[in-house]
Amino acid sequence: MQAPTRRVAAGVVFLLAVLAATPLSSSAAPVSGATAHFAVSISGKFTSSGTATNRCWDAAESPIVAQRAAETTWTFASTKAGRAEFLYVSGDLSAGMTKLMSVAATGVRTASESPNCAPRDIFDQPVGSSCGTKHANYLMSIYANSRPARVGYAINKNAFSLTWPDDPWLAVDRWCPPLALVWTTLNVYTARPTAVSQAKIFKKGVRRIVVDGKRAGGETNPDASSNWSLEYTITLTRRR
Repeated sequence: MQAPTRRVAAGVVFLLAVLAATPLSSSAAPVSGATAHFAVSISGKFTSSGTATNRCWDAAESPIVAQRAAETTWTFASTKAGRAEFLYVSGDLSAGMTKLMSVAATGVRTASESPNCAPRDIFDQPVGSSCGTKHANYLMSIYANSRPARVGYAINKNAFSLTWPDDPWLAVDRWCPPLALVWTTLNVYTARPTAVSQAKIFKKGVRRIVVDGKRAGGETNPDASSNWSLEYTITLTRRR
């Protein structure tokens, strides 16, 4: 009657031995002090639109209330990949760039006003006359938060500091108003980071990790309303 008991006990010991020899699952925490190195690229699209009340006068100098409207679309993508190192220490995940990403962006804005306010001087132009297409180049990085693991992007002035670039239409915003959030103001605090598998970052068998982020927002008050949306993809390709 003892043989089955011995066989069961032996089976349990064998199973425990197998489990002990099995690599950590994708959900297991990495070892403290672990590092991982990736090439990093990004692409995305940002759209915004808004309306605002403009109290002014018509050509007959009668007071009127005009409505201004504007729409903006930005697309952006890496032209040169960056490099990042992830570090895991005692439950905390961090990421530092060893080489920033070079990113090219194209923006298109339209704006209009109805009914049209009368020109205030000979230099006045119709609303929207200075809009159109703009091109810009940026340096970008990624950063990481932990518990749970998340990654986000930032626009950089250089390797040591972040920046919030000006709206490229800013110099002529009298005729080309944004009327909504500008993409270059979406940075570390506005575009919160996106969840990523921390275990995959440190699992050497995982060569490529794709992180898709999506954000949206807007605001409304008695004289204006706006909304915006952002979609971006961060691609991590393991270097070693």
